Amino acid sequence: MPGATPIDPRPPTMRLARAVLRGPSGPRRILAAAAIAGLVLAWSLPSTVRGADDSAIGGASGGAAPRGVAPKSTVVQDAAWLAAKSAHRTVLGPDGNLVATDLPMTELPTVKRLVTADTALVVEPLGVGIDDRGTSYVDANYWNFCAPGGATVAAYYFGSSRVVARPAAYYIEPYGPRRVRTYWASADSVNGYPTKGRSYLMYMAEQVFPPGWATPGLAEFSYYPTLGATLPDTRDALNWEISGHAAGWATWYYALQPAWGGRWSEAQLHADVAWDIGYDNRPVVVAVDTAYLPNWSRSLGHSIVIVGYDDIARTYTYLDTCGRACNGSAGNRNGGVYTVSQRAMYLAIASWGTGYLY
Repeated sequence: MPGATPIDPRPPTMRLARAVLRGPSGPRRILAAAAIAGLVLAWSLPSTVRGADDSAIGGASGGAAPRGVAPKSTVVQDAAWLAAKSAHRTVLGPDGNLVATDLPMTELPTVKRLVTADTALVVEPLGVGIDDRGTSYVDANYWNFCAPGGATVAAYYFGSSRVVARPAAYYIEPYGPRRVRTYWASADSVNGYPTKGRSYLMYMAEQVFPPGWATPGLAEFSYYPTLGATLPDTRDALNWEISGHAAGWATWYYALQPAWGGRWSEAQLHADVAWDIGYDNRPVVVAVDTAYLPNWSRSLGHSIVIVGYDDIARTYTYLDTCGRACNGSAGNRNGGVYTVSQRAMYLAIASWGTGYLY
């Protein structure tokens, strides 16, 4: 894989799970691989991951679906729009969508960071805890809601009210072997720290329903705990929501750059990040191997959001919605902003091998 280091930093259990999922495809093999991956990960983790108070490792087993998990998405984005998007020949139209343009390339700032006062407080709910009605629950799916968390962060920058002002509501998995009903508001401190966007995050996880999907919810609930969400589905959920369910939603803003092919490179990642943030003031959603991140001490597939870059320090700034109980590593917090070298971010994306949304 381009850019990957010679030594695989993942634990043997994670490498085995990915090897199984990368075998010959097919519905039965995918479901069997998902089950095997879940069992392997469960065996490799201490029993403390079941508790909300664990500070040694945390409850997440991975919320960015590995390669080999079939998406719900049936979208094929318009080729002309994709060409303009990939060449950075687009501008934001009056409705907030991308419109192709022949304008000359714009000089971008050397350092740019989006405002994170609200988005730094987007944190996934605990897998074991109490909801905003004070009701106790246990649901290991919640540990792996990083893709809905990342989508919530990204959606904020297309209209903050959808995230911070969504009414409180009950949420339940739409299908699957584990269906738990919990109640969440847009802002709370029920777990001892402040959060924002919790209601919208749960909506994205369990209720969002773009055209063409067979089932609602960004996460895939056919197995328990969920292996998370694919990038094509995250792209669809975001474009559907930020468009306000408009007719042209499929090509509203986000496109998928897989971690392979002729366009995939470290320089291209930087160009996409600098354009989306420096010109459009929009974030980039990435699927990474956490072994390369400073706030993680173990390896798994995870969704985070790049919200800034610094070409002097050669760093990216990112938001991670996995809190202390989800990821108990020493450098992690309940929400917050982190910085990593641009090289390490590229390797994190290359190592997980699915790509990013720009």
